[in-house]
Amino acid sequence: MAGLIAVTGANGFIGRELVNHLVLEGFAVRALHRELEQLTVSGVEQCALGELNADTDFRRALADATVVVHLAARVEEVNEDDGEGYSSYETVNTQATFNLARTAAQLKVRRFIFLSTVKVNGEFTEEKPFSEGDEPRPSSPYALSKWKAEQGLHQIAQESGLEVVIVRSPLVFGPGVRGNFLRLMDLVERAPVLPLGALDNRRSLVGLGNLTDMLARCIVHENAAGETFFVSDGRDLSVTELIRLIASCLSRRCVLLYVPKRILKILASLTGRQEAVNRLTGSLRVDIGKARRVLNWQPCRRIDTEMTRTVQWYKQMLLEKDGHHATGA
Repeated sequence: MAGLIAVTGANGFIGRELVNHLVLEGFAVRALHRELEQLTVSGVEQCALGELNADTDFRRALADATVVVHLAARVEEVNEDDGEGYSSYETVNTQATFNLARTAAQLKVRRFIFLSTVKVNGEFTEEKPFSEGDEPRPSSPYALSKWKAEQGLHQIAQESGLEVVIVRSPLVFGPGVRGNFLRLMDLVERAPVLPLGALDNRRSLVGLGNLTDMLARCIVHENAAGETFFVSDGRDLSVTELIRLIASCLSRRCVLLYVPKRILKILASLTGRQEAVNRLTGSLRVDIGKARRVLNWQPCRRIDTEMTRTVQWYKQMLLEKDGHHATGA
């Protein structure tokens, strides 16, 4: 057994799923939150951390832990001013991570697993997917803060012997998802016709089930120490295919008009939406061959299975929202 697993961000979108997964697998788990709250999983020890920064006292949270899975982070915000945003990313994603890892090393924690992002490598891919040997090219404050954290963790590992494992993730979806993926589901739910039938890009995604399974493998596999891995569902989709899959799971008829990509980009330039359309039409793929070879890991769930689970949650959320409005609450 891996001993006690301390999970930061345990009450977040990914953290809740990971804690559930680890408990079902028989791990002893300590859930670390910013503030204490009720968990749906019984028998899990909890610990409040407060604000995450370079001065946070992590000693009680990490006492007797053998592995730390660090999920807590300041996530990327769309259309955020880069200059104003960087300092807060640096505080939470970089400085707090160094503080946590140094405390872990001092307390003789064996392994530190850090959830990073594909955006460390860049925002788009051309012919080939990103692999772990590619030169990092972070271009946003969020990605830069994660890349600096990765570099610092490797330095701490060299100095202390702490086993550091980096997992770079693409877009994560599943029950509880927010951000762009939730907006896309809203769009498919509400719009019977979309001008997005001609997109032939490819984007890697990872469902919560596959991501948490990969993190659990990194906890126990001896070959994970000191390595960086990409993770995905193993099947890259175009945005057109993704919309069709969401519509099918929603039982919605969505007509996708064949509007060439160049026309979309012209319209975007006229409306000031260039960045959003570039993200929508561009490719961002990762190669998970290293995880397959080194960890003998394969995605355990099909992307359509994970999408069905996500849409079921989404439908339930809409029902609860409608019920809330109907009662005037």
